[in-house]
Amino acid sequence: MATAAQLRFIAFIPSAQALSSTVVISQVYGGGGNSGATFRNDFIELFNRGTTSVDVTGWSVQYASATGTTWQVTNLSGSIAPSQYYLVQEAQGAGGTTNLPTPDATGTIVMSATAGKVALVNTTTPLSGACPSGDAIVDFVGYGTTANCSEGSGPTPAPSNTTAVLRGSNGCTETDQNSTDFASGSPSPRNSSSPTFSCGSPTPTPTPDPTPTPTPGTTRIRDIQGASQRSPLVEMSVSNVPGVVTATRSNGFYIQDPEPDNNDATSEGIFVFTSSASTATVGQGVLVSGNVTEFRPGGVASSNLTITEITSPTFTVTSSGNTIAPTIIGIGGRTPPTMVIEDDSAGNVETSNTFDPATDGIDFYESLEGMLVQVNDALVVGPTNDFGEIVVLADNGVNATFLTTRRGIYVRPDDFNPERIIIDDAIVNGEPQVNVGDSFTGTIVGVIDYSFGNFKLLNTAALPPPTSGGLVREVTTPAATNELAVATFNVENLDPGDGAAKFARLASLIVNNLQSPDIIALEEIQDNNGPTNDSVVDAALTYNQLISAIQAAGGPTYDYRNINPVDDQDGGEPGGNIRVGFLFRSDRGLAFVDRPGGDATTPTAVTGSNADTQLTSSPGRVDPTNPAFNNSRKPLAGEFTYNGRTLFVIANHFNSKGGDDPLFGRSQPPARPTEVQRNQQAQIVNDFVDSILAADANANIIVLGDLNDFEFSETLRILKGASQAADDDVLKNLIDTLPDQEQYTFVFEGNSQALDHILVSNNLFVTGPSYDIVHVNAGFADQASDHDPQVARFLLQPIPTPTPTPTPTPTPTPTPTPTPTPTPTPMPATCFGRPATITDNSPADRDSRLGFILGTNHADVIIGTNNAEVINGSNGDDCICGLGGADQIDGSNGNDQIDAGEGNDLAEGSNNNDLLLGGDGDDTLLGGNGNDQIEAGRGDDRAMGNNGNDTLTGGDDNDRLTGGNGDDMLTGGTGADCFSGGSGRDMAIDCTVAEGDRRDNTVENGACPVGGACSTSSASAKSPPDGQGYGFREQLARLWRISTLIALPLYLT
Repeated sequence: MATAAQLRFIAFIPSAQALSSTVVISQVYGGGGNSGATFRNDFIELFNRGTTSVDVTGWSVQYASATGTTWQVTNLSGSIAPSQYYLVQEAQGAGGTTNLPTPDATGTIVMSATAGKVALVNTTTPLSGACPSGDAIVDFVGYGTTANCSEGSGPTPAPSNTTAVLRGSNGCTETDQNSTDFASGSPSPRNSSSPTFSCGSPTPTPTPDPTPTPTPGTTRIRDIQGASQRSPLVEMSVSNVPGVVTATRSNGFYIQDPEPDNNDATSEGIFVFTSSASTATVGQGVLVSGNVTEFRPGGVASSNLTITEITSPTFTVTSSGNTIAPTIIGIGGRTPPTMVIEDDSAGNVETSNTFDPATDGIDFYESLEGMLVQVNDALVVGPTNDFGEIVVLADNGVNATFLTTRRGIYVRPDDFNPERIIIDDAIVNGEPQVNVGDSFTGTIVGVIDYSFGNFKLLNTAALPPPTSGGLVREVTTPAATNELAVATFNVENLDPGDGAAKFARLASLIVNNLQSPDIIALEEIQDNNGPTNDSVVDAALTYNQLISAIQAAGGPTYDYRNINPVDDQDGGEPGGNIRVGFLFRSDRGLAFVDRPGGDATTPTAVTGSNADTQLTSSPGRVDPTNPAFNNSRKPLAGEFTYNGRTLFVIANHFNSKGGDDPLFGRSQPPARPTEVQRNQQAQIVNDFVDSILAADANANIIVLGDLNDFEFSETLRILKGASQAADDDVLKNLIDTLPDQEQYTFVFEGNSQALDHILVSNNLFVTGPSYDIVHVNAGFADQASDHDPQVARFLLQPIPTPTPTPTPTPTPTPTPTPTPTPTPTPMPATCFGRPATITDNSPADRDSRLGFILGTNHADVIIGTNNAEVINGSNGDDCICGLGGADQIDGSNGNDQIDAGEGNDLAEGSNNNDLLLGGDGDDTLLGGNGNDQIEAGRGDDRAMGNNGNDTLTGGDDNDRLTGGNGDDMLTGGTGADCFSGGSGRDMAIDCTVAEGDRRDNTVENGACPVGGACSTSSASAKSPPDGQGYGFREQLARLWRISTLIALPLYLT
């Protein structure tokens, strides 16, 4: 049957004109066979209220929809005696339990349960028009509030699947006013054999029937939800849908079927929208009737998915004190996909006719929409935000892909982490303030809802007390002598109106955590009065307040350079006149080159060549009137000098991602319209860099800022001038030198991702810069800004003064030409993609058994030989490649990357967060302090994490993995491996009986037996032979003594 949700309201309702007759339409019912209906068929009942018989042969009853103009006809025959009823049976529905009494006439018209138009006509010719008139119409009834034609001032009240409209006084009332002549009530079909009723006699007072016990309808919640993004019953009416109330809100309540089926694809829960608070309470059993609606948060034009709801509801309480067992998301329940949001089709998922909750995250959560769910032992990957949201992973993140060193989860080109679960305080307020890496031991229970582009868990009880993960704000290494430190920092709409406290916090981070860099590119500096939109564009007060705050925090005195924008032309907060600018200090040999001519609309350019290359204006904007920068921040170029070298620094804040489709929106893959402008901006900056390099191929160029896109994006590819070989990129992105789990500057909806970048020209890259993303904001609930700053340090020795050419001396007597020393086989030139700065080229090293290589206090790139060496990286973020031989390698302080290479090696990361690769051979790998990543490779290896939250991977053969202190993740790979955890919560990812794996009782994994502590005999990793692996610390001490006494030659490449 048609339903009310398919009809549209018409404000003006015309009046139909019917011929006066003793035969009238006494009852109309269109709910036959619908959900909750008793009778299987629709019907129209006639009644002769007069005193003489009326022959209806050649007459008809006709039906049109509430606003329709097409009329369907059922022919009549026979006569109706005085006070007699006449029953016309119409179409049968799929439901119902009872047949009508024997009809006097039969038709096939499918009538609406809630609104329509019925006419009794003394011919069989179909009527026409929305509101027909004429002498042929004997009686006319417009029923339901949306009917656009009726007798009198309006239609009858609205019936439903379980109610009809009945003429008053058993059919006798006739005032030509449908609105008052009829009332809704239980359908009571009467035919010509039913008892007659005389309109002249008093209406008997009926004996009230006992109130019937309501029975559940045939439609269940799973039928409404369907195995799809939208309900197959949308815009249809449903009756007596059974459910138990699981949660209540100010505008409705959630119900869930207490008798679920075995189909995970169909949700058993749904939201009942009441528009205001209802009387429903948690635990009540209810039968709900209403209309099935798909509500789209954000409006019909938004990219959001819809929420299936029952609207305009009525409900009956049948019981109380019921409970629903929540569905577990994670181990022991339904495991969410960990990589794919949607990969079955491209386009609108609501119309794609594909639905795969087992592999697609968007379908997985849709299949739980409205249901009560449970998350166990949640790991926080997105801190508490201003909207009361916390993003977590189930089961302490054990099934998640690619956690960061600080226990967040980072994005990759093909993985935006559908396993993230957003907890929202829409039902229970007062979520705790938590940071990334914190956890909730125990259960979190709530219902699945959708808003602002995401599925969300609305917790129905207070969250368990959080356990701190120990997140601390990082402190970078200060610049050494002749090191230039360059940083970028998005300070989030900074203006004096933010108050002194924000300036003080930012200043403290700059001084104490960034170690007062020489140059800071600032993004989101606003004018002197921020959002006040009054044509003020100058930002001197903003800069000077920050500079003063830095001095008060114990830092140096900075100066600044910027160019004021044209009012309201650079995007951002209205009135704020956002821009980029430079802070710089001149107490360490740095100087800004001021060259006039730059303003808001005049571009700077490149002039001169080679050592005389310079900007036409400094500071100067890069192509500021190009349409690519409409309503967006313009790049700012500045020229600096340091230790006799010229540097070109270009600060950027590319177009925002605001306006792109959400990850969990109806368009898949999500449309990214903002990327078009970012790509154009990247090309303009790349062209500007090319113009500098065309003038001086050895120019020192730094391009940095908030680029609002990922390191793997097309925007960054364009900016780098990327080619097939990364070594040929015009600009090198320093974030690519970090381990994957360190590559993030921003946490959005629980996804750790990189939006801020520092890129450099090759002339700076070959110096082996130290690079650090200083995690002080992203990941914290309490932030000074929403971005993490970054700092790069470049060792730029002073350019030596040329030595005067000496007076020529007489040519000495020639000596015999010595036999040339054979040229050694060249070793690889790069380590982790970076050119070597230190190699083992000392003759003493090559000809003796010492084999020592010692790094500096800077970021070294050290490459050994195929012989056995002892290598110490010293301080700094080092890259060390041992190559062949049984090497002993110590990264020492700094965030080091070590590839031990072939041979039975011993490698230790020591302090900070390190990456250790064992390669082939039976290796011993020690993580030391910090959150380390260890990949042992082939061979029977020992891998030990020591302190910190470590990730250990054994690889091939029989390995022994020991987590040590902290929350560690251990993956054995193939072979008979042994897992030992230590303190903290440790997880063996692939501990299986089939491969002979074992674990001690400090490691969690139910599929693998506990076999006691790992011993040397089980999964034994062989140490290097004596003289090549033992006495490691003693050999390092010896190296330090020898290097001090004899100045062991260390050659820079």
